[in-house]
Amino acid sequence: MKIIAFFLASLLLGPPVLAQQQDISQLTAKEVVDKALAVFKQNEELVYDITSYKERRVVEDFAVEDFLSNQESKPRSKEETTSTGQKQSKIIVNGQEINVPKILSSLYQYRIPIDLENRVRDYNGIECFVVEFESKAGLRILETKDNFTHRLRGQIFINTEDMNIVAVVATIPNEFIFTTWKFIFPVRIKIRAFSLVFSQKYELGLAFKNSVIAVAHYEVWGAAKGVKRFTFEYFDYKLRKDRLRKDL
Repeated sequence: MKIIAFFLASLLLGPPVLAQQQDISQLTAKEVVDKALAVFKQNEELVYDITSYKERRVVEDFAVEDFLSNQESKPRSKEETTSTGQKQSKIIVNGQEINVPKILSSLYQYRIPIDLENRVRDYNGIECFVVEFESKAGLRILETKDNFTHRLRGQIFINTEDMNIVAVVATIPNEFIFTTWKFIFPVRIKIRAFSLVFSQKYELGLAFKNSVIAVAHYEVWGAAKGVKRFTFEYFDYKLRKDRLRKDL
């Protein structure tokens, strides 16, 4: 079964991936990201058809002092749900979709690190090209999630061998305030710090979405303050035999 799956992955992903193997120094940062997004989308199409999986969503709320002193401290509250799917679903964090290709292709400007030593780095044992990014100037905030996505800056780690996106690590460097609506009342929220980590893992020659972890240090005007950690994970992948037989 694993041999068949690996063969299928190699057959369908092989030529385009091999075409990506070139001297990265000859490309601009935007070209590197575009190539990585092309591989990401191609892999999504294949994974969409042949996998089943489980997904886990966890929302934890911490006292500020507890979390800042120990991120493994016990949360004040915790909600956890697990579900099973037959196709790759959307990544949802706090009710908002995290669409990696859409976000990375339209919101940010990119640059190769000035320091030569930081242009290629190890991420969880994988040698990666590093591309730095920050939000473009003048982005309009139309939805609640825009308050976060339009302020992010960080690094994209791209596998040097196959141009798969291994991880996106980002933060919002400055605190900000926005208004949201609860029922019919406006609520003012201050975000003192925010971080986001998206990562993928490799299995049977394919890159699978692995997790998104978002952490927000917040204050709700006149009501509460704390640190929320949102975790979204895919796991327990299984290949569909009927799909494999049909493709072969």
